[in-house]
Amino acid sequence: MQPPSFLSADKLLKEHRVESFRLELKTAWDERTKGAILKTVCAFANDLHNQNGGYIVLGVAEEGGKAVLPPVGLPAESLELVQKEILGHISRWVTPDYVAGIFADRVDGRDVLVIRCQTGPNRPYAVPERLEKGTAGSPYVRVGAETKLAREELLRQLNEVSQRVPFDAQPCYALTARDINPDLLNSYLREAGLSVDDDTSVEQRLRDENLLQRVNGHEAPLNAAVLFFTSEPERRYRGAQIEIVQENDDGDKLFEKTLRGRLPFLLSQALEILKSLNTTRVQKHDDRAEADRDAAWPIAAVEEAVVNAVHHRGYDPAFPEPIKIELYPDRMTITSYPGPPPGVTLKALETGDLPQVVARNRRIGELLKIAKLAEARRKGIKKIRRAMEQNGNPPPQFRFDEETRTYFEVVLPIHPAHRPQSHRRALPLRVGRPAPASELVGRDKLIAQINAELEHNSVCLLGPKGRGVSSVLNGLEVPVAGERREKIDLHKITEDKLSLRFKGLLEELIPEDGLVILLDHLPVLQQAQIGAVLRQITSALIQHERLRIVVALGSPDDISDKEATASDWWTHLRPIVVPPLNADDAQTLAARLLEGVGASHVDELALAIMTSSAGLPNLVHRLVNAIRVDPDLNNTNGIPDVLLRLVASRGDPTTLQARSQMLEPLLESSWHGAQNLIVHREALDTLSRYPEGMTWAELMTSLLEEGRTTVGVHTALSELIEQGWITERERQLNFEHPILSEEWRKLRGFDAQSPANQQPNPRGGRRSHHGAPTRPYSDDDIPF
Repeated sequence: MQPPSFLSADKLLKEHRVESFRLELKTAWDERTKGAILKTVCAFANDLHNQNGGYIVLGVAEEGGKAVLPPVGLPAESLELVQKEILGHISRWVTPDYVAGIFADRVDGRDVLVIRCQTGPNRPYAVPERLEKGTAGSPYVRVGAETKLAREELLRQLNEVSQRVPFDAQPCYALTARDINPDLLNSYLREAGLSVDDDTSVEQRLRDENLLQRVNGHEAPLNAAVLFFTSEPERRYRGAQIEIVQENDDGDKLFEKTLRGRLPFLLSQALEILKSLNTTRVQKHDDRAEADRDAAWPIAAVEEAVVNAVHHRGYDPAFPEPIKIELYPDRMTITSYPGPPPGVTLKALETGDLPQVVARNRRIGELLKIAKLAEARRKGIKKIRRAMEQNGNPPPQFRFDEETRTYFEVVLPIHPAHRPQSHRRALPLRVGRPAPASELVGRDKLIAQINAELEHNSVCLLGPKGRGVSSVLNGLEVPVAGERREKIDLHKITEDKLSLRFKGLLEELIPEDGLVILLDHLPVLQQAQIGAVLRQITSALIQHERLRIVVALGSPDDISDKEATASDWWTHLRPIVVPPLNADDAQTLAARLLEGVGASHVDELALAIMTSSAGLPNLVHRLVNAIRVDPDLNNTNGIPDVLLRLVASRGDPTTLQARSQMLEPLLESSWHGAQNLIVHREALDTLSRYPEGMTWAELMTSLLEEGRTTVGVHTALSELIEQGWITERERQLNFEHPILSEEWRKLRGFDAQSPANQQPNPRGGRRSHHGAPTRPYSDDDIPF
């Protein structure tokens, strides 16, 4: 049985209870691996970034940075001998003296050895490059998941961190192990899933956890142990307190409470109170049974912000102020002291890309993570941002005084619907860039559908420029359950950098509930690059069963026939079409945008914009923006003319002009997917004569003739939808936009006033004067 402080091999390899850069895997202990293992022991003991060392598991192979299970295993009869030899080599070759823990364990019926290397008290440590008598030792450190020789800048950083022991890792000289509450210690170990032997003394348990240090003739608990396992740590560390205050508009206090005690208690009590003060708004609908629910603040963001405050604040006497949580009618603020460590900037907090800096409280962080109260370092800011966006709140704000760094404040704005007297919220115009999930109108059902699909399949999002594919991808950034999600913008990354990014993501530990990678702007790449990306997707999905990928494609026509034939990527991706907004959602979006530009007769204008845009979010934004730029357009009669100018303008924001030019090949034999050419033509002919649209059943019936199958016709219609020519809105199939319908009628020679039963002239009417088919534009400037 492993000692209480040790995570079992099962937890290390399957539950991923430590980060990948703190875990090393080796198949055996032999002449080939001894040197590398001792260097890694040295690196974990030096603990350059104050992450409390790491683990080495022997008897496990590694592939792509992941453990290969079941493990190779070690011979059972050799376990005791190997343990003694490892401890002997550490004692002989690692200087100064360092003691690592080691124990035997089993995984899937195979024997393995786990070496626990905690931060050494006498850093820096060194080990010879070659295990030969008389060879001088050299210091090694961990940089990511690699063990490296500490030279130049790495050596300078190691010497600096060795001289500065974090406060939580310093001993509390005035106390002994007898001051630790054994019930609190045992309760923590059990809740963390660690084994507890009732015959083991408190002193031994603290030693196993590296929470006891010998000073002045006795053993003293570290400050982290006092903060976790004594009943009233606030008497010694005044920072171990949380003040919660709720105020109304007039500044009157509606609620006030000060919490004191050990850190797990502070966290649990504070979160319970904040959950009780959080309100949920329920909005019922006449057309469906399901009601919309939105909370004033997303609990996931609140939890992360409070945990970060407890984890990263200072607890030494220089920072006596308690953590302050203040709730106002429009925001929640969480303030801790002091500010973030040097190296963290306001810009880094805004982007969420935090640098690797020395941890302020490595032991507190380790205890929180073992108990599943905190996650991996540098992940919290992104989690807060995503949770706020998913709930519909404005983005969080981070504040601190960059020069003196005396405080750190997180501001969580309240959900707009919970503001006093808040009925309608104006949205900012976002012409030229995607909207965050908090501003998506009418996309909740689609995002929920895609999330449900991701439980089993990867997804390919289809939709021409202007439908808001990028914004739907933004709405998918918030993870569900315990998974992790990462977004990659292909418009801003080279093929080589994409390969490295893919490799880096897949080398990290994939959570039990999976990893979802979101790939945006695939169509902007060159054809060869698209092929390379698709091959990477296929390879990654085959190798990693807990991986899901969402790729924003645009149209199947963006993939060459050669690439489609050479790769089986399509079989791994479930196509989902992003439709235009329905009439109600398009009108709601227009109205909320118009509120922000101060337009008069908003309802009439919103209706006109809805009609002209045909539900394309990009056009809604651009039409409203045109009104904002030119107040003379603030009337309903001018909207159709504005629409025509926008479509004809440089940039073709929804590719309507480019796609109208691509209709002519349908009259020839060069249409992509020529086997359904006749059905494609007849479907467009029929829809062009019924501008009000047709149901699936009506259109299917009109197209079914002798020799045609229901499956074949259904396939043809699906292809037209996937390629962006027609769409289904409110149970009616029609051209995506009247501009496309008008262009088709001209090409087919239909009279605008012709009856519905008029037969087209196959080659009659005006022939398009446009040039060769134009490739669809990318959707890199979709505003919504």
